[in-house]
Amino acid sequence: MSEKVKCSHCKYKIPKLMCGCKESPHFNETMYGSGFCDHFVNNPAQDLYSEALVTLVLLGSSEQHELEARDVIAKLEGALKIGLPQDDEMNARFSLGETYFKLLRYKPKEAWPMSYELRRAIQEMEASVIIDSQEGYGHFHEPIYSARLQTLAAAYTKVSQQTQKEEGPDCAIAYVKQKLGLFNYLSSPPSLLLLNLGELYESKCEWGYAHTIFMKILDRAENPVDDIDSDVRRVARRRIR
Repeated sequence: MSEKVKCSHCKYKIPKLMCGCKESPHFNETMYGSGFCDHFVNNPAQDLYSEALVTLVLLGSSEQHELEARDVIAKLEGALKIGLPQDDEMNARFSLGETYFKLLRYKPKEAWPMSYELRRAIQEMEASVIIDSQEGYGHFHEPIYSARLQTLAAAYTKVSQQTQKEEGPDCAIAYVKQKLGLFNYLSSPPSLLLLNLGELYESKCEWGYAHTIFMKILDRAENPVDDIDSDVRRVARRRIR
């Protein structure tokens, strides 16, 4: 069976893999990837979305991969323009933001904080988190997806570092605290962003606040699939010592 005639690519697919076609015998039932019925209508957005995700998994760091990254961006933006179920939109936007963030590696580091790529990376990843928090999908509660939030935290850190340099640590702290609020619906925010806040307090010699933040990193439940979280914990322990 062709990928394009599977239920997963049907325009009647609604969030949580449910069938939204009232004429279908599977209406309001969970779809299965290889399912099919006579009411199938292909959604080209799903084709673009799937193709983009496959390419994204294979991305490397060569010049050729920069072209592939831009192809991923074009396909994801095309899929979003056509329209996806909201949960697919949530993942597509985060993947789009991640890909924009990957493009920073092809720019001089001094250009990162003010770059279009960083701004779009934050915009799209934030939009994804907002959808999850407002609609209650529970997407970023899952450890494997929670680990992806470290990319958004890294993007925020680039901005806060530039803010600290240009406007001082107080403005940077205010920025990070505002962004931490985005993750209030989760059990804890990405640890990389907490580390950034602790280091900002350190830069002001506010050791008590810094210690509290570093302890918060260590007290949170460890994510077994998040390598960055393990590195952040090691840094936090060193800071406390």
